[in-house]
Amino acid sequence: MTQTSHGRTARSPLAGLLRLAAHRRWIVALALLLSALAGILGLAPAYVLTELTRTLIGPDSGLEGLWPLIGLAAVLFLARWLCLAASMIASHYAAYSTLYDLRIAIARKLTRVPLGAVTARTSGSVKKILQEDVERIELFIAHI
Repeated sequence: MTQTSHGRTARSPLAGLLRLAAHRRWIVALALLLSALAGILGLAPAYVLTELTRTLIGPDSGLEGLWPLIGLAAVLFLARWLCLAASMIASHYAAYSTLYDLRIAIARKLTRVPLGAVTARTSGSVKKILQEDVERIELFIAHI
């Protein structure tokens, strides 16, 4: 936080974005956890490839030892993609429900603003704030 020229404390944009999604923090935490798990499962191909190589060049090399490893690779691959999908669903749910709440809050605020302040703007500028500017927040919450 920094002091503004008016003596008020200014908050960082990141802090403001985190405050917007604060009441959905458990969903965001779940998305982060699932994404981290998917990242760890992304290392599985290296493990399986190492084990496949050991099986093929080991003293007891044979094809019967490959099937469990191929099955393991398939299970780990599927688990990774399920974690990624669940992470994306959770993060997008948090993002779009936060955007909904923000748009409702802006619309309510507009009902309390003097009519002259609203009519001084074009309908396009008001639409831009409600649609495009608010939509930019989705990128942060859902994807970052």
